[in-house]
Amino acid sequence: MIHAFLTLIFILAVTLYIGFEQPARKLLWRQNAGWIMTAVAFPIVGSILSVMFGGRLGNFLLHAVGGGMATAFIYEYIRRLTAFQLNWRLNLIGVFMLAAALGVLNELAEFAAELLHVGVFSFDTQDTWRDLAANTAGVLVAWFLVILLTRRGRFAKK
Repeated sequence: MIHAFLTLIFILAVTLYIGFEQPARKLLWRQNAGWIMTAVAFPIVGSILSVMFGGRLGNFLLHAVGGGMATAFIYEYIRRLTAFQLNWRLNLIGVFMLAAALGVLNELAEFAAELLHVGVFSFDTQDTWRDLAANTAGVLVAWFLVILLTRRGRFAKK
């Protein structure tokens, strides 16, 4: 649940920052609420899958679904909020960069929590690399889904 809460806080902070940077732009966050709700739902689903499967698979699913997939929907929300007009290659780079940045921040938070003896977040010395790989796999799968959703139908940009 904490991941979902942090995702919502991040989305709120980004929305406020975009409003600060582009004061003349009307932020259509209500029209994009579905992207927000989906981005917040993925960390919940990832946490559930993590508990269901446990161990390394559960941890992989936590990062792939709760991190990477959520990031793809956060990126689409930001893209719609700012009306970025980028080609598919630059969008792919952008979503990957956001996933990498958020993944590194998450790993730094896990490291700090371990240093403060709040809990153990690493299975072994390879845990960070598996988590970053899971984030990348999750964001690529979800970004493909976002592309399919936005190409046609009710989620297409108007």
